[in-house]
Amino acid sequence: MCGYGPIAVAMMLSAPGRISILDSTDSSVTLGMGAGSCVGYGSAVMYKPGH
Repeated sequence: MCGYGPIAVAMMLSAPGRISILDSTDSSVTLGMGAGSCVGYGSAVMYKPGH
């Protein structure tokens, strides 16, 4: 995973249980590359406590 530190801090500051996974894919889908040489992508929303 790239950017482990910033992601860990965002997860610690988000409200417990208030993380929504929006989508995930990999380069074998987006670029048509072979499954042995792909990179994964994901998007999520992390809510602040009280929101």
